[in-house]
Amino acid sequence: MLALSDLDWARLKGTPWQQLQDAEVLELYRLTKALDEGQRERRMDRYRELPHLTPFHQSRARIRMLIGGNRSGKTTAGLMEFLRYMLGTHPYRPISPPNQGWIVIPDLDVARDVILPMMMQYLPSSEILRFNRLEMTLELRCGSSFKFKSSESDVSKFQSAERRIIWFDEEPRREIWEECLMRTGADQPLDIVLTMTPLQGMDWSYDDIYLKQQPGEIEVFPAHTINNVHLPLAERERLALKFKGSEDEAARLRGEYFSRSGVIYKDFNKLRHVVDPFPIPASWPVIAAVDPHPRKPSVCLVGALSPENFLYITHEVIGGEDMLLKDFAEMIRKILVGKRVFRRLIDPSALAKDMRSGKSIRDELAQHGVPTQPAINDVFFGIEEVRKRLRGGQLMVFRTCSRLLWEIEHYQWDEYRGRGKRRDVKEEPKKIDDDLCDCLRYLCASKIEFEPETYDIALPTPVHEPVRTDPYTGF
Repeated sequence: MLALSDLDWARLKGTPWQQLQDAEVLELYRLTKALDEGQRERRMDRYRELPHLTPFHQSRARIRMLIGGNRSGKTTAGLMEFLRYMLGTHPYRPISPPNQGWIVIPDLDVARDVILPMMMQYLPSSEILRFNRLEMTLELRCGSSFKFKSSESDVSKFQSAERRIIWFDEEPRREIWEECLMRTGADQPLDIVLTMTPLQGMDWSYDDIYLKQQPGEIEVFPAHTINNVHLPLAERERLALKFKGSEDEAARLRGEYFSRSGVIYKDFNKLRHVVDPFPIPASWPVIAAVDPHPRKPSVCLVGALSPENFLYITHEVIGGEDMLLKDFAEMIRKILVGKRVFRRLIDPSALAKDMRSGKSIRDELAQHGVPTQPAINDVFFGIEEVRKRLRGGQLMVFRTCSRLLWEIEHYQWDEYRGRGKRRDVKEEPKKIDDDLCDCLRYLCASKIEFEPETYDIALPTPVHEPVRTDPYTGF
């Protein structure tokens, strides 16, 4: 092979390739290839984080969330953070290999088509010992190893393993996240990195991560698309124009949580519908709605009606795990005692008789001083009545009813699984974390009005309500 001096190399660079000898062409090819490979081998060392991503890399928190818009550089930042753990080259943390890790992605196609090619651009080939494409595992010469795992896998696939770092590229299912939190070892900590665009709106990650930030433990860092200077300005402007005015503009461009169109009570506004508690006048009728459960905490909402027919939700009652029905009834009685109770409603499912005792949950509550009548359980009618009160400003919630306020903001229509055009909608609310919202439906569906002469005082002892004829309940 022809050996070229620096002088020859400088001369040949300016010479048309048609005028070169075959040996010179081959040597130029060899040198160019070696230069490309050398640049690739050193690409990881030449990585310079964007200024808005530096706090993410420097953070010492156990759980770090990089929440960004599309093309904001979050995936590259997550990949570099993971590789630094694997190679022991982290500039801000004293980490020594060997280490074991997981990369959790939405599905393995994303790993093969996106993450793996990007990784091969940064990971020096000299560091790779072997790659098992079938198992999607990669071993490094320093002893570190990691595996790609899919968020679509069963949660059992994430058990029985200790890991030094787990990187989630996009948000996983909640049960997978909780299982991965247990992968810490006896002699090494577990660090978790989540890079995501919040396209699902204010879901579990908003409650469990974003709202629970704590320095050194859980820290969240924003990444805006417009700040990615590695992306041509024309492309950034194109993305801004594409998503401008869309439902998920905040998520796509700024990585901000938002309320999806699937939220049922869009008219709810804390500034308008949440008030500080105040003493309820004795003349106001009081109504309660009970939703008892045999296998999870029973709940109850208590509301009071003003002369202007404003419904104020004043109390939420949440029973404890395995609480006896007698004790739950006592909690309700203490709230209602001395008040002028217009109606006590109960979920119609509580009317079912137990085959052994011949009694229903409704019967047992009545024995313990909380007589009830069945609520209207027409879901859509109840939702519409709640909406009417919200739009008319006739529904107010005491600030102390924190669980109800959380449920209202998270009460959503259900969706079939799938993405994009494959996603379909169900014509029913999601049946999860909605028990107090059910009670709210019962209260509003009763369509009570302020009638000073038609209610009774709830006494400390059991009391049976007078028989009434109501056009909506038949009682």
